[in-house]
Amino acid sequence: MLVGALCLAGVSSLGPAVSSSKKFAAAPVGAASRTSASQALRSVDPIMSDVLDTFPEALKLDPEAALDKAGADFCSRRNALGRAAAAAAAMIGAPKLVSAAATVKMGTDSGALAFEPNSVTICAGDTVTWTMNKNGPHNVLFSEAPDGFETDDESMEGYLSEVGATWSKKLDIAGTYNYLCQPHKSGGMVGSITVN
Repeated sequence: MLVGALCLAGVSSLGPAVSSSKKFAAAPVGAASRTSASQALRSVDPIMSDVLDTFPEALKLDPEAALDKAGADFCSRRNALGRAAAAAAAMIGAPKLVSAAATVKMGTDSGALAFEPNSVTICAGDTVTWTMNKNGPHNVLFSEAPDGFETDDESMEGYLSEVGATWSKKLDIAGTYNYLCQPHKSGGMVGSITVN
């Protein structure tokens, strides 16, 4: 990304300028390209020069390489970007980032006995939080799940009846998880989670 920005500015570690047909040509990643990038950034923007003096390790991050290693799927890319963002945030003392999550209402705003949304897609390692909304009590019982996930052990114990009460579950195994609200399953209060 850094190299792409430099190429747009007409700067490249491959030579003094980049022709318009090679605007997005990537320079080889390594000490030489980091040094050239540092010199180019310092010459283009004096504020960037101060940033590089304060945080010289900023040029050591290579998010494009992290993405390449992570693979092509969305979850791997998002996790790689999250790690790169966390490293960058740590360098400047920013607060920690939290993992992604999905929130499901138990009972719709209109009062229907349903999970809203009734289907979510997350990445392995993400957390789903169910929030008691209306017409409780409600619970979450997993009826089907991928191998290695014990539906009886992982289902909610008890019920949520107070509006705003929550229950969360982190899902690490890829696959489809089907669940239901035991008191309202005959009314169609069912849901599913796809974990990539």
